[in-house]
Amino acid sequence: MAQYTPKVKEAHAFLEISQDFTTPAEIFRESIANSLDAYARRLWLRAIVEPVRGRETVFIDLSDDGIGMNADTIKSFLNLSDSVKPKEPPAGKPARQMTGYKGHGTKVYFNSESLEVVSYDGTSAPVVCRMSDPRGELADGKVPSADIDELK
Repeated sequence: MAQYTPKVKEAHAFLEISQDFTTPAEIFRESIANSLDAYARRLWLRAIVEPVRGRETVFIDLSDDGIGMNADTIKSFLNLSDSVKPKEPPAGKPARQMTGYKGHGTKVYFNSESLEVVSYDGTSAPVVCRMSDPRGELADGKVPSADIDELK
């Protein structure tokens, strides 16, 4: 008997999971959950609606004082089913119940025309991650790529 290992159509899987999140409010829910899972105590969330090229565009800006990410954890943030949560709370912070665990929620950001994440974990170099038109890439059957730069 021949053995077969099932395969995953990556772009299709990313697209299907990103489409599980159908309302703009999902971005806010996911952002807040991620901040809380990163032991943030303060969150700043801003949404601005501005006309861009003849249509309304929503800009969302979130900042928090959580533990931050480095180049490796940014990659986990982008990957499918690759959730990375701290095993222990940071020094001086009580343990929390984590809300995310499957590595699917952040794919809500793939519904965007662009994504930019700037983060600092306090030990590595600050990191900037940019994705240009992840929604369009998925619509074209491609897994979106990201530019990740460590700031010196």
